[in-house]
Amino acid sequence: MPDTRRTPSWLLKTPLAHRGLHQGTAIPENSRAAFERAIAAGYGIELDLRLTRDGEVVVFHDRELSRCCGVDARVLELSLDQLRNLRLFGSGECIPTLEECLALVRGRVPLLIELKRDAGMPFYEDRVLGILAQYDGPFAVQSFNPRTIRWFRTAAPDIPAGLLAGRAETPELSRAKRIALRFLLSIPYAKPAFISYELEGMPERFLRWVRGVTGLPFLFWTIQTEEALTRARAFDANVIFEEIAPMDNARSRR
Repeated sequence: MPDTRRTPSWLLKTPLAHRGLHQGTAIPENSRAAFERAIAAGYGIELDLRLTRDGEVVVFHDRELSRCCGVDARVLELSLDQLRNLRLFGSGECIPTLEECLALVRGRVPLLIELKRDAGMPFYEDRVLGILAQYDGPFAVQSFNPRTIRWFRTAAPDIPAGLLAGRAETPELSRAKRIALRFLLSIPYAKPAFISYELEGMPERFLRWVRGVTGLPFLFWTIQTEEALTRARAFDANVIFEEIAPMDNARSRR
């Protein structure tokens, strides 16, 4: 059975805005503006972390900068100063650091923080933990990498750490790793506090069996339609959503 001390009530109930409550290029994903908009609406915030060349932790989803910033480079190849000169989708918003986002949110809504980990990326979990240790607000971490979750479980057992999973249709992953992600084979190793699963790849009967055996709570991503929301709610799961704001009275669910 899971350790309920590592599963706060907000993680089970508060809808989480995927990369903030973004809206097109005017309010870009993973931007201060998207986070402020989520806070104003009373939603929690899901965000992504990456490491810069000089070891700083920034809030950004993609490995490459091309989609969001029009630059042919990886985040890991540039320093923080270089990244500060870029703009998200041609807006006035720049790439924020984790510290800047924490200072902005100030505990007003919960945060679900994904640690991105690509091949060749240096270990930075300890750097993230050092930053989060200074933060006075509700948060949890998650990752596709079971080693990251196991590390947090050992280094900071009071922090809820969840395993991301789903179809894992990523070319660089081996077939064995894709199977492991889809069928949650790393649960015994990672010992997560919760599972964050891709709704479109949901093998429902299997996941109900997993929940029955482990007692782990589930979140589903990324909810974009009323139909998807209905499916997630039927599973009694919390949601990570974007493009729609279907949750009634979000503040009362925190």
